[in-house]
Amino acid sequence: MSYLNLITNKGFVPGPALSESVSGMGSSSSKNMSLVTIFGFTVLGLYSITKILNFYGVGVDKYGPYLMFYIFLIICVNILTTEHPKI
Repeated sequence: MSYLNLITNKGFVPGPALSESVSGMGSSSSKNMSLVTIFGFTVLGLYSITKILNFYGVGVDKYGPYLMFYIFLIICVNILTTEHPKI
């Protein structure tokens, strides 16, 4: 069976090993990985932005307040609850 037939005829059904690897690790692990990923990308992004702005001669006094505001927003998104209380 060719690859095109597998796609068009739906001849391929993933087994349990493939479906588990595609769906992710689990809800608790994926939430922890999500927090680690957000933190990592944030640090990488902030470092890159500061280096680029310093290269172009923009001082910390110009972009510092904006940077602190975005750091505050990221902290609030990760700390504050996103679930509504059940009454």
